[in-house]
Amino acid sequence: MVDHEENNNEPEGSLSPNMVARLRTAIANNPQRTTSFLVTTLLTICPALLTGPLLALLGFGGLGPAAGGLAAGFQGWLGTPWLFRVLQSAAMGGWGSALIQGIVRAFSAGGLVLALIKNILGRDEEGEDHEEENEGDNEE
Repeated sequence: MVDHEENNNEPEGSLSPNMVARLRTAIANNPQRTTSFLVTTLLTICPALLTGPLLALLGFGGLGPAAGGLAAGFQGWLGTPWLFRVLQSAAMGGWGSALIQGIVRAFSAGGLVLALIKNILGRDEEGEDHEEENEGDNEE
């Protein structure tokens, strides 16, 4: 209780300078983990950032398969199987869009949950080895 009374000077929800400094240090020491966290969070919130460009790259356009693209070649070779129709519908903003974006969201959220579990359990042997290598490089 004494700790609570001593820290009562700051308003609730404010970030202390110490907390900001610790956050900056954690980001600087773990750039790969930070990037991974930000990308998976962004894809969980807005999967269209990945699905739109990927579908365009595969040749699925808003007006149909792009002439000369991979999708047009696939359509000429195999016709229009179920997966082709889903991807084309997603590119055109139809019912396939919800399905494809839902799949991206599920994998992104799953990645966030697995990373959280890994951090909670403290099973980051690879990260510890990497930090030791960096410390050895700084001494030279």
